[in-house]
Amino acid sequence: LRKPIAFIIVLMGIKAASYVLTDDIGSILFMGRIFWGLLNLLIFWIIAIIGDFIFDILTAKFFKRPSAAINMIDLGRRLFRISLLIILLLILLDLCGANVNAVLASLGIGGAALAFASKDTIANFFGSVSLVADRPFAIGDWIIAGNVEGVVEAIGIRSTRVRTFPKTVISIPNSILANESINNMSKMPLRRNDFVVGLTYSTTPDEIEDIKKILTDNLDVDNNTFSVRFVDFGASSLDIKVVYYARGIGYDENAKTRQDVNIAVMRAVLARGLSFAFPSRSVYFENPMPKA
Repeated sequence: LRKPIAFIIVLMGIKAASYVLTDDIGSILFMGRIFWGLLNLLIFWIIAIIGDFIFDILTAKFFKRPSAAINMIDLGRRLFRISLLIILLLILLDLCGANVNAVLASLGIGGAALAFASKDTIANFFGSVSLVADRPFAIGDWIIAGNVEGVVEAIGIRSTRVRTFPKTVISIPNSILANESINNMSKMPLRRNDFVVGLTYSTTPDEIEDIKKILTDNLDVDNNTFSVRFVDFGASSLDIKVVYYARGIGYDENAKTRQDVNIAVMRAVLARGLSFAFPSRSVYFENPMPKA
């Protein structure tokens, strides 16, 4: 604040000196308008500095845990500066003798026409406000919205950018995203996996206990939520349904857990001398083919 305050002190000195330098009423009034215009400019400079200081504090507070609030802070900073600029221009126009009421009336009519022409932009703006207020996701979250799946990279005023797994970027208008059902996959405490083991009819019931022990011994599997059930006599196999929840929800972590469990199940089956069933069919000829 040193520079604007120093300028205000200098300006006050020039204002005081002007009364000594001239006694012409017209000159004094003209210099008075210049003085009040410059004084308002310096005051708004001080307000802008204080506003930026407050927004910097908010940004530093939320920067440690990136979220949509950072985008809202940037939006608030821009609106704050634009509002200051508009108010300052109106004050300067008033000092210059312009009819501010007429200017405001024209701005109202022009604003209505602009709002009608940019209704999609306004809808996207309020959509971004809704996303920041509800916080269905944050930057870095893995989401599924409609037919779009990927990681949120940025939440802007108009749209939200999502980095898909094929490494493309999709920009979704916030007005659409605010009305879309959003599945936030990053909020999963555990990730569900399930598969069916089809074993031959020579399998013993002990095999089910082997699979339970595999899941219990695996540290990456939640031991309180898995299920191993003999569910069906299949056409060519005994079907064992396995459902478990992995602690790592990321793709690589989950894929490693699935691989470890699958390999362990294969080893357990082979260790008992059993084999996995696969679809097969036997054809029997009851009567020999007639001779020609």
